[in-house]
Amino acid sequence: MKALTSGPDIPSAIRRDDLAAGICILHVAREGHNGRHFIVFRAGGDYVIDVLRRLHDRMDLSSHFSAPED
Repeated sequence: MKALTSGPDIPSAIRRDDLAAGICILHVAREGHNGRHFIVFRAGGDYVIDVLRRLHDRMDLSSHFSAPED
């Protein structure tokens, strides 16, 4: 979460518009270990980042979001 204080344009963040518009995911790593969790977030406006979920990487990410509307 500390990495998000610089803003949503983190090189390792992955954009996931297939889940919902503006959704990004970022794997969490601590103390040199690979991340087993990820943070789901979106830019919420000027200087605001909405952290939506923190999930284990084995969880089905799509089940935590509604289907995108056409």
